[in-house]
Amino acid sequence: MNWLAWDTRSYLGAALGGVVGFFLFRAGLGADWFAPWLIGVGIGLGCALITRERSGLRGVVLACIAAWAAALAQVVLVSGGGLWEGIVGFHATLDLPTFLAHLGGIVGAFVFGRTSFRGDAQDRVAGSGSREFGV
Repeated sequence: MNWLAWDTRSYLGAALGGVVGFFLFRAGLGADWFAPWLIGVGIGLGCALITRERSGLRGVVLACIAAWAAALAQVVLVSGGGLWEGIVGFHATLDLPTFLAHLGGIVGAFVFGRTSFRGDAQDRVAGSGSREFGV
């Protein structure tokens, strides 16, 4: 069974999209533009550009990854203290605009991560096995 809707291509695309989103977020901070949602949208778009299948479960997994990745990026790039102080004090930085900026990335990762931009994309059902390995 494939509970995580694992497809190496999809998650590789998501990782590359997340890296691009991180660097765009960092560049935006240099221009006084706080946009952590770029990480989540990058994760979702990177996956949707590469994947051959649509999977709702993969969208949920990527949304969770996007939430943690954007929070960690904010801690690393924005917090003035060390890593531990940034993690412990992250909740104090979540006013409504910041929360909505993070929520935009989570929704973007889910929406784009569950789809594919390929016209011949198949629907993947959790537990159905992988088509890549003939299972």
